[in-house]
Amino acid sequence: MSEDPVDNLEALAQHIHDNIGSTGVYIGQLEPPLLKIEEDADETAHLDTTNPEVIKFKFANSDHKDLITSTILQPGQGICHEVFTEEMTTAN
Repeated sequence: MSEDPVDNLEALAQHIHDNIGSTGVYIGQLEPPLLKIEEDADETAHLDTTNPEVIKFKFANSDHKDLITSTILQPGQGICHEVFTEEMTTAN
């Protein structure tokens, strides 16, 4: 096991899946949407800071890994974005 917690997130997703009995476990991160850019653009030109952030799934349990990893969930898709709303974050 690595000392860097990020290196262990895939194993964490698998552990939760195995021990909770969930259908799938996904770990994602809020990120700005990406823009298409020219080759000579600056290092932040690809970040669309004018639109709401998306959730990019980076880790999943083994039987969902190929399906979920690197997929993007847009605001309004599913209920995942609701956990990042001010109402949810201040209530907890």
